[in-house]
Amino acid sequence: FANGMPQSLQDLEVDFEWCIALGNAGLDAIADALGRTKVQTLHLNLRSCDQLSWECFANLAAKLPNSIQSLGLLLHKELDDKCVVQLADHLKQKPGLSRLQLCLNGCSKLGTGVIEQLVEKAPPQLMELDLNIANCPQMKNIDVIQFSAKLPQSLEKLHLNCDGCRDIDSEGLLHLASELDRRSREISKISIHAAPHLMATTFEYLKEWIKDQKAKKRKSIHEVKAMNIDEPSTK
Repeated sequence: FANGMPQSLQDLEVDFEWCIALGNAGLDAIADALGRTKVQTLHLNLRSCDQLSWECFANLAAKLPNSIQSLGLLLHKELDDKCVVQLADHLKQKPGLSRLQLCLNGCSKLGTGVIEQLVEKAPPQLMELDLNIANCPQMKNIDVIQFSAKLPQSLEKLHLNCDGCRDIDSEGLLHLASELDRRSREISKISIHAAPHLMATTFEYLKEWIKDQKAKKRKSIHEVKAMNIDEPSTK
């Protein structure tokens, strides 16, 4: 697979989920091949590939060419803080990366402060962030609070899935909403997925915030982007 990757490659989507035989050598070969391309859009599903170590994920991020603009990584459940921080350290070196999807669903080893470091080290031109920390038992309100304080100024679209995180409730989600309000971000889309019983107050707050933002007169020669918000998921 890696040997047949053309240097002219620009878009690649591969689903390796449940390919439990995929090891570090295989992913390293793919990383080396990608580094010789001009890939702009890459989506890799590596869920349940539990033999892959954090070092090979860091190597993948390091080898990505500067042409990368959109990156989606769905990772297995055994990853820890060190892996996420190493990923972030390498991805912030990609000047053209404007869209990042990172699925860490069910990563029980992730601790407090890791998602704050992720956004703190975000690429300078990041415009869209899709972060899935659903079913990560160590995630808490403080993580969402710290995360919201470090969101990059360039961000236009945010999707956060924290469903199944027992210690994240309306306190953390409302803080995220109020932080966006305080900074008056020109967010074109907000999508938050959490336990349904936590979402009602937060969702109503966000709708009122969006209504207020639309009514504000901005001192700009550009038109204010229409703001949208997804209804909370019940899944």
